[in-house]
Amino acid sequence: MEEYTHMLLGGGVEGLIAIDTPLDHPLPVPAVAIAGHRPVEGVTNLVFDHRLAAELILDHLQSLGHNQIVFVRGQTFSADAEERWRYLMEVAREKGIPIKPELVIQLTGETHSPELGYPVMQQLLVRQARFTAVVAFNDISAIGIIRALQDLKMSVPGDVSIIGFDDIEAAAFTVPRLTTVRQPLAEMGKIAAQYVLNRLHRTDKFRPEVTVEPSFVVRESTQAILQKRAQRSQD
Repeated sequence: MEEYTHMLLGGGVEGLIAIDTPLDHPLPVPAVAIAGHRPVEGVTNLVFDHRLAAELILDHLQSLGHNQIVFVRGQTFSADAEERWRYLMEVAREKGIPIKPELVIQLTGETHSPELGYPVMQQLLVRQARFTAVVAFNDISAIGIIRALQDLKMSVPGDVSIIGFDDIEAAAFTVPRLTTVRQPLAEMGKIAAQYVLNRLHRTDKFRPEVTVEPSFVVRESTQAILQKRAQRSQD
């Protein structure tokens, strides 16, 4: 990253936007780090409100009666992974939701396909763990988790409710459609670009951090535990 930064600046670049890429030193031009989580002099961090996202996720699951929850941690190379995990654990403790080590899954693969979540859920099922809901790191891993459950004749959301993260386009077309946290990625890109332009034109003051709030999209992959029991009694 150091080499590329010097190369770009040497080519006359007037501003920089870094996406999920660590910046660790001041720059002589206006710079915005999307998903930047470290303070750097002169660099504006455009961050997502992961605490609010955690509250939306866990409020929803608690309202549906879920207390045995699998938490899926993101890969260590993701800039958002640690922040998202920290707030999930913090909010879970505040709400009295148990965090069981045997129900914590660590993603390790570098793939960006649903294959990311498939094997880790298979391994959890082999251990015969008991749970009623899964909070996935992102939508891609959630789709793989759903497939793993369905391949073992488990119903989503009949047996297990699933929540994703990001609201990628495919989330609205999975079977079932995925309940997820919407991260307004296009809006974040526009904010970053506009902020760099404003700084170049000196129409805006430097701000060390800009926060973007999530929204929560409820679809078909979550349902109440009582509703599941009622459906089974009717069957």
